[in-house]
Amino acid sequence: MKFLRNKLSLGLSLIFIGILMLLINIIHVRHMGILLSAAFLIALAILFARQYMGDDRKWWAIIPAGALFTSATVLILNAFDLLSRTKQWVVFLIGLALTFLYLWTRRTSDSNLNWSIYPATAIGFTAIVVYLGGIHRLDFRTIIALIVIAYGAWLLAKALRS
Repeated sequence: MKFLRNKLSLGLSLIFIGILMLLINIIHVRHMGILLSAAFLIALAILFARQYMGDDRKWWAIIPAGALFTSATVLILNAFDLLSRTKQWVVFLIGLALTFLYLWTRRTSDSNLNWSIYPATAIGFTAIVVYLGGIHRLDFRTIIALIVIAYGAWLLAKALRS
């Protein structure tokens, strides 16, 4: 079974690298370095994700997998000037927050992952603040509203846990 999983991962990785090579040929040499860097980060993310998929007790592997995949996404967004710098940071922070939120959804009595909601909430809140600061809507009333929303979300999460 393990041999089959290794062949599956290798096959998916080769298909992904082949698609990137085709994209490089189409786009020419301009973004080749960035696309290869992104491919390398995604390949590393896949390796970490495989660690978790092979054994649920290796929950820690989700954190570098999510961070690497998110970094690759931001690299590609930056290479093609698809978003401003501020919004790229927002994408990065949302990716990290979603990584920790995924861990929180995978908690069981055996794996005590209840702690992962705290970094998910803090990083998600930071993403909102960065986004609002980037569109010049961050004033005192907005900060107060965000604090009220965060406190309400915390109370809701606490009520759902008990």
